[in-house]
Amino acid sequence: MPKSNEQVANLVEWEDLLDASFASMTPVPISLENSVKGNAIMRGLDPKKFPLAELHVHLDAAGPNDRLIRIFRKFVNHWDYLDEQDWMEGTVSGSQQRRQALYEVLGIDEELCQAIDKSFPTSPIQNPTIIAEEHEKWYTDDVEEKHRYYFDKYLEQLTEKQKFPEKSAAALRTASREIVSRLSDPTREEAYQTKGLVVGYVQSGKTANFAGVIARAADAGYRLIIVLAGTLNILRDQTQFRLDRDVVGLELVDDDYDGAANTDKFLKHGAPPSQLGFFDWQRLTGPKYDYRELKRGIDALEFERREVSRPFFHPENLYKSKARLVVIKKHPSIMRKVISDLKKIKSKLEDIPTLIIDDESDQASINTLRPTLADTQKRTATNKKIVELLALLPRAQYVGYTATPYANVFINPTDAEDLFPKDYVLSLPKPDGYMGPQEFLKSYTDDDKETFSSGTHPHVRAVKGEDDDEDNLQRAIDTYLLAGALKLYREQENKDLKFRHHTMLVHHSPFTVVHDEVAALVEETISMGGYRSGPGLKRLKELFESDFRIVSQKEAPDLPFPSNFEQLKDHIGACYARVFADGGPLIILNGNYKDDEPDFEVQDVWKIVVGGAKLSRGYTIEGLTVSYFRRTSSVADTMMQFGRWFGYRTGYQDLVRLYIGVAEKFGDTTLNLYEAFSAMALDELDFRRELERYADHDAGITPRQIPPLVSSHLLLPTAKNKMFNARLEYENLGGKYLEKGVAPAIGPQQKNNSTQFSTFLENCDFGDGLRSLEFDGSTYEAFVAVSPKSDVVSLFSSLKWPTTRESPVGTLIEFLKSENIDPEINDFAIIVPQLVKAPQGIIDIGDHKFSVAHRARVDTTRYGVFSEPRHRPVADYISHRIDKGEPGESVRELRRRRRGAILIYPVIDKNGEFDGQDNLKDKVTFGFAFHLPKNSHRGTPAKFGVREPTKGDQIVVQNLGN
Repeated sequence: MPKSNEQVANLVEWEDLLDASFASMTPVPISLENSVKGNAIMRGLDPKKFPLAELHVHLDAAGPNDRLIRIFRKFVNHWDYLDEQDWMEGTVSGSQQRRQALYEVLGIDEELCQAIDKSFPTSPIQNPTIIAEEHEKWYTDDVEEKHRYYFDKYLEQLTEKQKFPEKSAAALRTASREIVSRLSDPTREEAYQTKGLVVGYVQSGKTANFAGVIARAADAGYRLIIVLAGTLNILRDQTQFRLDRDVVGLELVDDDYDGAANTDKFLKHGAPPSQLGFFDWQRLTGPKYDYRELKRGIDALEFERREVSRPFFHPENLYKSKARLVVIKKHPSIMRKVISDLKKIKSKLEDIPTLIIDDESDQASINTLRPTLADTQKRTATNKKIVELLALLPRAQYVGYTATPYANVFINPTDAEDLFPKDYVLSLPKPDGYMGPQEFLKSYTDDDKETFSSGTHPHVRAVKGEDDDEDNLQRAIDTYLLAGALKLYREQENKDLKFRHHTMLVHHSPFTVVHDEVAALVEETISMGGYRSGPGLKRLKELFESDFRIVSQKEAPDLPFPSNFEQLKDHIGACYARVFADGGPLIILNGNYKDDEPDFEVQDVWKIVVGGAKLSRGYTIEGLTVSYFRRTSSVADTMMQFGRWFGYRTGYQDLVRLYIGVAEKFGDTTLNLYEAFSAMALDELDFRRELERYADHDAGITPRQIPPLVSSHLLLPTAKNKMFNARLEYENLGGKYLEKGVAPAIGPQQKNNSTQFSTFLENCDFGDGLRSLEFDGSTYEAFVAVSPKSDVVSLFSSLKWPTTRESPVGTLIEFLKSENIDPEINDFAIIVPQLVKAPQGIIDIGDHKFSVAHRARVDTTRYGVFSEPRHRPVADYISHRIDKGEPGESVRELRRRRRGAILIYPVIDKNGEFDGQDNLKDKVTFGFAFHLPKNSHRGTPAKFGVREPTKGDQIVVQNLGN
């Protein structure tokens, strides 16, 4: 029943009054009843008209975008994640205990408490995962409390000016404290250098994290901050701007931003901090200029001592001096200038507490030259300069940041001068609201990885054939314009939603000549698209109904969405006008068009961006909604870094689309970019899971032992004439899901494995044949048997593998053999799912016919993934990896204590190992995925030994076999 005008007016007054009442509760919450009464009287209102006893009714009736919900969300989140105060009584941020403490202070009744809990469930902060050596406990609560000016200002800047969610700010507070606490005490007598690695996600806000670390470290006494900000000017400039805006502050940036329209977003101190009792920043680089040799201005780099009888690092000198900020490209010629100037100053370099932040630390920083047997290691130019900088500054602390950490953890740990993260590896949790690899791997159903639709995959669409095929570039541009119209519609319907930027990425190649060709095609396609007449609008209407409506209902049911296409027509015209304003619909982002680089802080950008290298790492394209991606690469971490489509998409996460090539020419073959991306994304997720698994300090795992934890098939150590002496002898794999993509090329090893699997399956008792396996409403057909553990061990012990350091299932076999502990596994449910739609063939094994699936190899020794997401929940339930869900009768009967499950898939490579003329069975590879039950062992999850016992103290040893 619609509300009367009087009811609506009363609710508006309620909302205004609540907003004012909550806002007046600073710095700590007080009785809500008293605050409402006081604010009502101040507004000339009768407090009796606003009884708190009725407030829960209004809250229960409010929709997700109503103002009342937004008011409560703002203040409840603020108190959920606020820094420690007396009323919290030691409760954990985001916990129900914290919420209960808040309710008691507010003095609200049980019905309102329940209404708040229902609308805003508590969400504790996920702490970072840390694998570390023991460290000096110097960064105590007392030190933090005494020295926190810039960090507090930074958090205030993020939450108030940059609209950072309270939970994200609290998570940043936790992670930055963990990192700074692992640096060396800047005031200690004896210099000590730490080296660490922070693992984030692509486009996840690593800059925000290291900006927080910089603010904390400067507060604590670090007085020279050097940021190695990638290898391109565009990334260095973006990093400099963000640090100037959010950490340094407007009063300390000279005239670098005079006349800029965005200075209202800058941190403001009110006066130079030195006049407020704190220290100032002195910047030696600016928003459009890298480091320049100082020459006569060398005094700007001198570190003054007010107490000349004491060293610079003494607190009497340290906390009163300026902090220097240097943001430079990771380029030898630039770093040479910094090193040269440091050598010229009079200050003792060994006395200067220095923090070196290496952004994208897996790029350029690492020494890729082959190690030698000589005492002196040859180095790449960039690595040499970083090593030289660290040698010059004994108090320097090195913190590398990356989203693709494999290269970093395979640095030679015995090379004391190099950048191996000897002290800690810290993995940041996935942030709230972040769209990462998991979102783009998401599927509603499964089977054909080359056909993506709104009914199968929410965010991914396939590109196959020429760009001018109407299902490719034309459809991607249609998607971009329709998504822009939906953003404008949402702004109209919800005043809290604002979309300054709306961008589309087109990425084919690193070559500028290709950019020009692609840009011309993009401009022709959008100009001839008929968006002002029938053909274009007809396509958009079809896309609206067949794609956007379906995905938005599933992915963002709480966001405004039109009931019909007619409501969007005016917004389509407005979107089209914005895209064509200010020079047309395109921006080419490469070295030939430097003046066209968009400034997302100054201008609203509604454009299609075409580019290559500048889009590969670090650089953020704000408002990115549609990506059209066809660029190939053979390097895993490079491929992941291409993922500009990752990031925060608040208010439009359901509109994001990735158009990706599924049959791109790559040498003599074709590459399914989505398959390659999926495999690498799964590798990354597996690596993070391993870090989480071994983060328990009681296990004694240190950064030097991480390399053996990385699956041997992911990549080989960069040093081929050496191998790590640490060896993972035993691992408790209870409760794990293991899927190894390693597979020999067609030949003797593959034939051996095929024979062994065929013999194993022939001996399995599959009963009367196919079973129907149902779980949570999803059903598929499969052959199912139960096999004793001993038979499984025999099968996997008989398999042959391509040349890697060791068998990818060696640790699994040792675990199942029970030589260290009882794995608490008696047998396995053997599940061989059968394709109903379009199997690639049928092979006969014993009395049964098994369907063969298409899968894609990532390279000659490895497939991307074998199992299908819709098959895994059945195996998880049978093996007790999960306990919740609705199983069908067959699945329920298979579930037993001490039982694991194995999914098995006969597959052929979709890129042509079988041409239809050969004997299919001779070409089949058998893929598998293990679902291992949890066990009762809660002790040390792993045991390490050495490969060469006579060299037990050495971390790496010569591998004379290579």
